[in-house]
Amino acid sequence: MDAADRFLNCVIKRSDFDSLFRVGAILMLMVLVPLTVIFIMLQILVAGSGLMDTGVTLVAWTAVLYILYLEVKGLNSHCSRDAEWMASLAAYARSRGRGTDELDSLAESASAAGTGRIMQATKYTFIAFAVANTSMAVFTGDLDIGSLPHTVLSWAATAMIAVELVLTSIYILKTVSKHDSEQCAFTSLFVEDMGDVLGFDSPMVTDVTKAKSDLLPHILLLAVTLGIYSLFFNLFVVHRMNLHISCQWAYEEDLLEAMAKAEGATDVRRIERSRKKSAMLMDMVS
Repeated sequence: MDAADRFLNCVIKRSDFDSLFRVGAILMLMVLVPLTVIFIMLQILVAGSGLMDTGVTLVAWTAVLYILYLEVKGLNSHCSRDAEWMASLAAYARSRGRGTDELDSLAESASAAGTGRIMQATKYTFIAFAVANTSMAVFTGDLDIGSLPHTVLSWAATAMIAVELVLTSIYILKTVSKHDSEQCAFTSLFVEDMGDVLGFDSPMVTDVTKAKSDLLPHILLLAVTLGIYSLFFNLFVVHRMNLHISCQWAYEEDLLEAMAKAEGATDVRRIERSRKKSAMLMDMVS
């Protein structure tokens, strides 16, 4: 498969790696966590209101961990795709006799090795706490341990939810901002070298690149709201990641069209090389 086909294949198969996060699942957390707080306050203010708050808090904690794992997994999958995305474009420039040292360096830095390790960490953290939280919910529900331990456990779990939301969101925000900046720099170098061949000289410029990722306002809001803003902060980060992906989709379609014209391609066909790989191999027909 030549370099142009590699890039074409990467674009066609993007749905296997990229997905825009739906905020609906995350908004569910914005219902569960306030419910947890309500149950805690009822227990404090209303005698005999029950100990349901502990179980709800533990369920919310587990749900948060699972969604954070899905977010990091999505980021890792996207970075894996982008590593091939950049490598195929660098190979295309190289096939046209261009020097690609800087392009190769940026493509290598886009490797998903770091995000892969974080993804595994969030996965095993979710599994461990899912088991632990289920055990604690059963233990505190079956035994009469008094209201004070329930209250302490509920508040501690709520605090951990906020901490995990903040730390994971900061990691995703920093990673997406860095990745977006490197990819925009990569396309600037690419069109600088290949613009005359493709008749396409526009680098990728996204809303993520234009926006600042200053953490100070978010930290202040977290402090003022006693951590409640952590939910909205996570939604902000997910929106930022969605912006990067959607802007890249639009850009790569324009770039692919320019490459197809430069190659004299008129159609796309599937190449049957093996039963296992036939669905993965594409080619441009000149």
